Amino acid sequence: SNWLVQSNGVTALSTNKAVPFPMRSNLSLTATFADVAKPTLTITSPTPNQRASNEMFTVKGKVTDNGTNGMVLYQLNGGTWEMATGWSNWTAQASLTARTNTLRAYATDAAGNKSLTNSVSFTYVQTAPLTLHVEGKGTVTGATNGQRFEIGKTVTLTATPGLGHALTIWLVQSNG
Repeated sequence: SNWLVQSNGVTALSTNKAVPFPMRSNLSLTATFADVAKPTLTITSPTPNQRASNEMFTVKGKVTDNGTNGMVLYQLNGGTWEMATGWSNWTAQASLTARTNTLRAYATDAAGNKSLTNSVSFTYVQTAPLTLHVEGKGTVTGATNGQRFEIGKTVTLTATPGLGHALTIWLVQSNG
C-alpha cells in the first residue's frame, strides 16, 4: 500500500510501486502491504430446501482466505446478526420456526475485507413418534415403534400375518 522512507529525521511516504532513493547513512525503508483479498464463505449445512426435524439446528460452513482469522456473522429469518464460532470451519446454533427458514451469513477477515453474503432456505418440520402395537402373530413393515415421522406426511405400513393367522383390523388412534 505504501513505502515509508526515513533518513536523518526526514520521513517520506510514497504509494508508487517503485521508489527511487539516493543511498544515505541511517536510511530506513519500510514496504507496507495491505490485505485486499475478500474471504469466501460457504454454508455447508443446512442445504437448500433441506427439511430439518430439530428445532435447535447446528448451522455449519467454511471460510477460505489468505489470512488466518476473522469472524463469521449469521442471521436467521431477518433477525439480528450473531457471531458464529470458529473461522475456517464455523458453526452456530439456530432456533428454527415451524416453517421455511432463511439463513444468511458472511465473513469479515482481520483486515476488514467482507465476503459476499450467502443465504440458504430450508424448512423446519415438526415430527411425532409413532406408537405401534402388534397383537398376534405377524409382522408390520414400514415403521418401528417410536420412530418419528413428519406431522401431516403420509406413512404406509404393511401388515403380513404369520402362518395360520389373518389380519383382522387396523386400529388407528390420533389425539385420543
